[in-house]
Amino acid sequence: MGSIPPIEAVDEIGSTNAELMARGRAGAQHGTAIRAAVQTAGRGRRDHAWRSPAGGLYLSVLIRPHVAPRLLPGLPVACALGALGALRDAGAKGALLKWPNDVIVGDRKLAGILTELGGLGGGAFAVCGIGVNVVRARADPDDARMRAGLALRPVSLTECAGEGGPCDLGALAERVRAGILASASSWEHGLVGEGGGAEPLTGIVDGYNAHLAFMGEPVTVFAVDGAPAARGLFRGVDAQGHALVDLDGGRRAAYDAAAVSIRPRRRAGA
Repeated sequence: MGSIPPIEAVDEIGSTNAELMARGRAGAQHGTAIRAAVQTAGRGRRDHAWRSPAGGLYLSVLIRPHVAPRLLPGLPVACALGALGALRDAGAKGALLKWPNDVIVGDRKLAGILTELGGLGGGAFAVCGIGVNVVRARADPDDARMRAGLALRPVSLTECAGEGGPCDLGALAERVRAGILASASSWEHGLVGEGGGAEPLTGIVDGYNAHLAFMGEPVTVFAVDGAPAARGLFRGVDAQGHALVDLDGGRRAAYDAAAVSIRPRRRAGA
């Protein structure tokens, strides 16, 4: 796909994802990326606000995959695996993915990832946005979701890697972009030859399951409104990316990330 442009660094922006989505619709090339020192309107899944204080990495990367539209739901997983690998290489050795794509260490959140799709058919593109706690992170005392046990407490890359760990945000951004693009490319190429039998996570479902947190553990399934919906054992995901839970009653259920969230029961309030 040729060379990719340098990562654009800005001091402040509303949302790197929103800016890059607009540029994607205007024709920006594959690999285009923006990082900001501060975001004033960062977003997570379901439009939850994402705090973006100075010192973190706030990066968005544009991807132009060439796959059938029905396979695009696999791209966020590929991006998450690439980001995870990059953060592990940067010092977060114990990091795992919390379904569908937060990066956690133990029961604490290191990074949030939001991959958004834009365009249709041959013009389809995606923007993978990631916010990484790089310096020592503090919980927001005004975060109602955290007080209610609906959000994980933060951990920083500095804490994971030690005080001598990476602090060059430019170099970290390059590492993360490279990981995301390489993983997305590997996923795309893995679908070639599968024809109509390919599913969104063809070729990466085993790797995803190998890096998911809470596998085999008792979990609670929560509806979008935060109400408990079911309990059981988390068994990973299927090739569609649905979470598989062996319910307490004995039946296996599959859940879409758009409809539920999952938390381990060993956490208080779960």
